[in-house]
Amino acid sequence: MGQVPSLNAGWVISDEPFLKPHISSFIDYLKIRGSWGINGKQFPENYLRFGKYNLGYGGNPYWANQMSVSSYGGVTGVIPNYDQIGNASLSWEETEQWNVGFDLDMFNRRVSLAFDAYNKNTDKLFFDVAFPAYSGYNSAPTNVAGVINYGWESMLRYHVFPRENDLRMELSVGFAQNKNYVSKLPNGNQDYIGGDYGYVVGRPLNLYKMFINDYIIDDLDQLPVNPFTGEPLQGKSAWANIRPGFPIWQDLNGDYLLNEEHDLKLTTDYSPIPDITGSFQYKLAVQKMVLPGL
Repeated sequence: MGQVPSLNAGWVISDEPFLKPHISSFIDYLKIRGSWGINGKQFPENYLRFGKYNLGYGGNPYWANQMSVSSYGGVTGVIPNYDQIGNASLSWEETEQWNVGFDLDMFNRRVSLAFDAYNKNTDKLFFDVAFPAYSGYNSAPTNVAGVINYGWESMLRYHVFPRENDLRMELSVGFAQNKNYVSKLPNGNQDYIGGDYGYVVGRPLNLYKMFINDYIIDDLDQLPVNPFTGEPLQGKSAWANIRPGFPIWQDLNGDYLLNEEHDLKLTTDYSPIPDITGSFQYKLAVQKMVLPGL
């Protein structure tokens, strides 16, 4: 069990006597706030710190010859589960985060603005570390990865009519910038490449593996030719035949055959995260009835 302390504070500036006489004509409410805390996350399943063993299954006597049998002389065998080796040092994930922001209402609460900035640092992240084949085991979960999320979010609301009217319309527009990057990886922060994605320290999560465009072919004579076979560059059999107008990707392993197995490259120059996101919404209400909005 870990310690998860937290602190938060807020100050309603608009209620302060020294300021209220100067701003009350146009500011109804102004609050600044901040918080800090550490969150803990337990193991995703019970007994993850301990190694597992599998019991052999002798099968039903009527069809035992058709089953996978792990026994000797009628005694059930006990074998290690090669997908989970014990790790006594496995602990909770820890996330330290802070948030600062403000809430503002103006002009008889017809204009409202909320803003938040945050930073979230997750350490001891659960990560399956692959083992070499000679170990006999496949992988094990460990607390060896880290990721940092940070950014800001804002929302501006405008009430077209006074809020006490029977007919009310609210327009909302929001903008946000949410970023992240990997702060720590196992094996000395080595790049990790999975099936279709990868992780690199200092770069965003889930970088994609992609083909690298070399040029757009205008004529088949532009294709490079394998000097050993005399055959031009081609794509794998499942693809359409290369013809003018097709993009030609870099043949990274030099076998004159373009395919996903050898010619995909982890793209560290581009981010899968948008620079900024936005939203727009309107809400229309007549007395207590709210009409569908956008």
